[in-house]
Amino acid sequence: MIKKGFSLIEIIIILAIIATLGMMVTGLTLRAKSLSKAMHCLNNLKQISAAIESYQADWHSATPDDLSNLWPLYIQNKQSFLCPEDKKITEELLPETNSYDPYFVNRKFSNDDPQKLYLFCPRHFSGKKSTAAFLSYASAVVENKKVTLDGKPIAPGTICENGTLAFADGTTVTISSGKIGLLGSFLSTAEKIYSLIFIPEESNTSIEVIHGDDSDFEVVTPAVIAGVSGTRFAVNTSWTASTKNPNIFQSKTTVAVSEGSVLVEERSTGNSTDLEKNANLTVTGYTEKATNTITVPKKVYLPKFWFWFF
Repeated sequence: MIKKGFSLIEIIIILAIIATLGMMVTGLTLRAKSLSKAMHCLNNLKQISAAIESYQADWHSATPDDLSNLWPLYIQNKQSFLCPEDKKITEELLPETNSYDPYFVNRKFSNDDPQKLYLFCPRHFSGKKSTAAFLSYASAVVENKKVTLDGKPIAPGTICENGTLAFADGTTVTISSGKIGLLGSFLSTAEKIYSLIFIPEESNTSIEVIHGDDSDFEVVTPAVIAGVSGTRFAVNTSWTASTKNPNIFQSKTTVAVSEGSVLVEERSTGNSTDLEKNANLTVTGYTEKATNTITVPKKVYLPKFWFWFF
């Protein structure tokens, strides 16, 4: 009897099957590792959330300027400040330099809207997903949404000068002068696109925001948080050094509404003002001069006041 070997076509088919199975196993392994790292990061966010709550209870609702202020009294393990997907920060730098400060909005947990974001980490699943923590104490893995600057995609943490940012919900932000940064844009647990931009310290910035979708959008400046739901408005910020203390800056933000209406709450006094169409309001706050020199600000300052647009 003559033995018949495999034909060339059979060998090619077998090799293709083996290669396909190998790719599937590799893909599943990588996904499992990514999921494990995301769960580790979520656990970090939960620990930080609990620590912030304890901090605010001890300090009469005051929020930490930096997450490193939570160590060592409220968080003893420095590794809690390090996302496993963050390859730029070494253990020696913790906790003063950490994974989460660049995406930290230091709100009070007593804020009326529990769906507001205060912690964010955009590094997961090759940048396709993020971990997020909300004032409701919920933490979740969320899907990142595309943001472009003049048609070119940008990543969270990017500082932009001039041009127009476009978001997946149709919102546009036109930069007339100065700088803005993208904190993040994602699909929230409420199945809405939630986007946040910030104006860095010491930047004299003018922007126009056109927002008309059923989504959440916030502009964070050192003086205000402008929360948006279907409106059109402009934001202008300016900085002036204190004559008495060179490390203290006066931050002035003017919000001018073209469409919709604005509820303005002054957090220092609790006074509220309805800002109607074609009206504007100027709010002044004070902050210490930034000491860090990294591209992404070490923290996103919680303003002295906040706005909710509806």
